[in-house]
Amino acid sequence: MLEVEPVQENDDDTFKRLKFYKREGFQHASSISYSRKSLATKENTPMEILYWPANPSVDEEDVFDFMKEIYSEIHTYKDDDLYGKSYQDVDDVLSLNASQETDIFKEMEI
Repeated sequence: MLEVEPVQENDDDTFKRLKFYKREGFQHASSISYSRKSLATKENTPMEILYWPANPSVDEEDVFDFMKEIYSEIHTYKDDDLYGKSYQDVDDVLSLNASQETDIFKEMEI
């Protein structure tokens, strides 16, 4: 599973990175929205979720559940102790919307 920056028009590296992930067989979890606020800058940072479907029975709901676990156990690990502030609650940064199906790979015409 990967958290990647969306393509930025003024940054060719974001396009090249996504092109590499597509070539390596990653899929875009288009129904998952992920955006968290930086503790340092207070800016919201949207990210795309990519996954490598090693098991064909894994769907985006499984990816969503795993991403919630990762965020809760890794991203927010001792955040208050280490940074003096807490990251947002998992339900504030991650959402699943089955009707949202904008595949970044198709948009990029890769």
